This record gives sequence, structure tokens and C-alpha cells, in this order.
Amino acid sequence: MYFEKIRSRFLQKFRLGSFTQPFVPSSALDSSVELKEEKGQTPLLAIKIRGSIHSSVDLPRTSVQITAADITDGTENPLPVRGSSKQWQLPDSLRFCFVTELGTLPASITTLADWTTIAQIDPLWLQLPRSGKRTLQFSISISGFDNPVEVASSDCVFIYDSPSPGFIDLHENIERSKILTVTLAFTVSGADGSLSGCEIEMIKKWARRNIDPVDDSDKAKKQIERALNKTISLLRSGNTVNAEKVCLEIAKIASPALRSDTLEFCLQLARSGGTVSRTKLSLLKNIAGWLEVDKNIVITLVQKILTPDICEVQDEQFFLGVRPDMDSEETRLLLNEQYKKWSSRVTNFDPQIRRQAAGMLRFIAQTRNLLVK
Repeated sequence: MYFEKIRSRFLQKFRLGSFTQPFVPSSALDSSVELKEEKGQTPLLAIKIRGSIHSSVDLPRTSVQITAADITDGTENPLPVRGSSKQWQLPDSLRFCFVTELGTLPASITTLADWTTIAQIDPLWLQLPRSGKRTLQFSISISGFDNPVEVASSDCVFIYDSPSPGFIDLHENIERSKILTVTLAFTVSGADGSLSGCEIEMIKKWARRNIDPVDDSDKAKKQIERALNKTISLLRSGNTVNAEKVCLEIAKIASPALRSDTLEFCLQLARSGGTVSRTKLSLLKNIAGWLEVDKNIVITLVQKILTPDICEVQDEQFFLGVRPDMDSEETRLLLNEQYKKWSSRVTNFDPQIRRQAAGMLRFIAQTRNLLVK
């Protein structure tokens, strides 16, 4: 299937001179980052400076602004580091920014011979582009609070091992999940041995609407069309898809909401073909389990999209949540809840909802006669 990945590159190593070289007083400002980890405390990134700050005017109040960029792929290709909330973002931007006051600076050269901590940053305030070891460049700018003229600046580099997926990782996971959803939908469509034209068109429409092309060019859009047609050709030639493997990958990388969307589309696709066969219903049940969709959400989606009368097999567990391990009393209480839910809809102004409610009430009555002693 078509999927344009951002290429992964090897982590480039930088010589962190500000960490290792002896301090020599100069007109420059040096900076460094130290990870402070204390037992029972949140780890913090301590931003430190030393060197000299030259101000030509008295500054009764000064401020420091700290921004960050990911230079793992080199300084020629920096990636932005985002702030996790507006409090830690530049105005009108997602880019990380931390601002704090420093104090008074006289109209002279102020020299800091020792490392001085000017800020402590919680890593949770940062949204990195990717997880794992990332080379971050912190840019420090000192200026007057009321007179925004920069009087000193410095950059420093720090390697941080991020355990959380980055925003590029998350975007790629979303796109990958959508592509896998298309693959899974073709599997549902072909569960009975053939792909119907109306279902193929439904899948194509979903793909065009949900899968982002590399750009808005006609060429990129045609690539998606070619990939869809190639998949159809492969399936019609007798190739098969391991639906469980596809679902497990989606479950690993997708959010609960995306997994629910995938199941919902598969259910809608199954309904569009008319009668839902025993084979197709069994596959849908397995998909719901493999995707690890919450059981209550599964029942809600199934009841919203399917009706027992269009299914070859009227499955009490899939439609009503009746489990094989339930005793008669548990089943009775569950069916009472479902009866109350659907009986309130028999007078709905929408005739489609009234018909669905009538069908569900018949199914609940049949299930009660069958399972409740």
C-alpha cells in the first residue's frame, strides 16, 4: 500500500564544548543543560549560564527567553520542538518558549564566573518530534523586560532520551492506521469470496477522504488511486490478508478513538452489502476483539449500524453483550436494561429508528425466551 514515510536518519553526535572545556572568561555567554533527577521528584532540565553580559544601559528588569529545536538530523535540518500547552509556546505558534525574569543589570559588563541556573524546565513541557535519543539545541536570549533589546545570547546542546512518541511519530501512526484500515476494509468486503463494486467504491471514497497525500498535486492523488487499484488486483488474484496481524498493528499504534473509527467503518461496509453472512459477522466480531475496542463501544456501534434481521446469525453477544459465562439472572438483568433502552425509542419521530427499535425488541424477547429460565 502507498505510504510516504519520513526517512529515519542516524543520530548525529555533537561535541558539547560547553560541558567539557575549562571556563575562560570572555565577552561571550556560555550555556549548558543538566538533567536533575532526585528521588521522588520530577526530573528537570536545569538551564545554566556563565560568562559575561554587556549592557549599554541600566536595565532594572531583565528577562530570559529559552526556545528549543531538534537537531538530531543536523543543524541544516532542524525540527521544531513544540510546547505542550499555550503557556509554553511562542505567541501564535506551537514552538516551545519559556520566559522568566532575571533581575537587574547595570550599564556595564556583568561577569558570571560560576555556572548559574536561570531556569528549570520540566520535560513534559516539551513536545519532541520523535521518541528516543534526540539532540536538542536550546537557544537562550537575555533582554530588557521593558526594553526588548537583546544584551546576550547563547546556544547549547543536550541529548535527551524521550520515552514518549513525538508529534511526527503520532502523525505517522495516524496515517499508517488509516492505510491499515483500508486494507482491513478490503478483507471485510472479500470475506465471502468476492469484492463487490459498491463496497470497493465505498472504500475508495473513504481512502480519498481520510488518507493524506504527500501534497495536493494530482500526481500524489493518483499515487493513492494506483495503490488502491493494485490492492484490489492482488486480492482478486487470490492473495489474502492476515486480518489479525493488521488489527494487532492498528491496536499497537492507534488511539482508542481511531480504533473505534476503524471498527465503525468496517461495520458500515458490511451493512452496505445487504445481508451480513455468518462468515462476515464472525470476522467483524474478531476484528472488534483484535482492535481491543471497549466492549460497551462495540455494542453501541453494532446496534447503531447493524440490525439482527439483516444478519444470517443473530448473535446475542455481539448485539446485546450477553456473555457465555453469564448465569440466568445476570442475563435477565442485562436484557432488562436493553429492553428499557429500546422501548423508549418505539415512539421516536424518525421512522427508521422506530423500525430498528421494534426489531431490537423482538430480538431481546427471543433471547430472553432462549436464555432466561
